Amino acid sequence: MGLFSPQSGGTQSFDLLPPQLALAVISVRDIRQNKSGGSRYDLELTLASGPQRGRKLWDAIGVPFDTNNKEVYRKMGTEAVTRILECAGEFDPAKPESYDKFDGNPNPTVEVGQAMDGKTIGIRIGVEKRDTDYDEKNRVKEWLSPNPQSGGFSGWKRLQESLNEKVVTTGAPVLAAVAPATSSSPAWLNRPKS
Repeated sequence: MGLFSPQSGGTQSFDLLPPQLALAVISVRDIRQNKSGGSRYDLELTLASGPQRGRKLWDAIGVPFDTNNKEVYRKMGTEAVTRILECAGEFDPAKPESYDKFDGNPNPTVEVGQAMDGKTIGIRIGVEKRDTDYDEKNRVKEWLSPNPQSGGFSGWKRLQESLNEKVVTTGAPVLAAVAPATSSSPAWLNRPKS
């Protein structure tokens, strides 16, 4: 049989994902410019748990360091990046100094992108209703976190319970049942030279 057949694309579903808690592998695809002149992390998330394992959704986070972003967008970006890096084990609530990891870096935007890329994290998937002619789409409604002081902790506990894993109250677990991302880092992520 050739490349094309009556079954081509027949098994793909572009239906919305139902609202749920899930593990996902985050891929920082790029750092893009906004129309306002600021920048954002362009993200692809691949579900690593549940019946939709392997499905993807896309989202964006405002770069917290970009002073061209509006203050509210920078704050939202700071909160999202913090939850992601707590979940990924880069930040540890039991060690407040771990949150200083990127201080003094001349280009923290790239380094933070590298720290997020390829990590398994917890998310709450939601459906964004549109006011335009476009269809609804999936978005990350909440970034989950093992930090008991964060808003994402209750969802994190429920996700852990649903995965039959031990509930983690501090630190950032790496779930052994989830394989790390197999794709290489995007070309724009310039790794430091040793």
